[in-house]
Amino acid sequence: MRAVAKAVAADLRDGAIHRLAATARERFETDVGSAGASFDAVAWDIAPLKHRAVSSTNRRIYFTWPGTTMRPLPAYFSEVVKSWLILERHSAKDMGTRLDALRVLWEAILSRRGGNPSAFRWHSLCYEDLREAESAMRLRWTENTTHKRTIVLMCFVRFLAARSICREI
Repeated sequence: MRAVAKAVAADLRDGAIHRLAATARERFETDVGSAGASFDAVAWDIAPLKHRAVSSTNRRIYFTWPGTTMRPLPAYFSEVVKSWLILERHSAKDMGTRLDALRVLWEAILSRRGGNPSAFRWHSLCYEDLREAESAMRLRWTENTTHKRTIVLMCFVRFLAARSICREI
């Protein structure tokens, strides 16, 4: 009986992820699609989202592993990240910064799961993942930057929990 309940819960979460991504794809198409961009692309040119001119160095964001522009994040992870970025976009200039925090979260998730990307599901996101991400941030960034990016993680988790994609942490 417990296995059935877990399977039903997983199906509901996957449905929630599907609905989230569908909504984000619609918004993306409205906001950026006319520029020939694809929601599923590994890189987004965010210049159409900005209200003023951007330099060539900050017009693209990459949904890739930290330190590379060639190794894409797993679709199961990046689809949710992209959805949050496009639906909770306050300013296009902050999208890269927010994405940086989520890349560190991905590293923490992988570290806690023995380097196996397929071992992660959104329902398994937990406090320890966030704590490990914060520890990794402290090694990279100043205390102030770490604090700001940890807040980004908490906003992300609240967004997902409100949509029944992960539990409240």
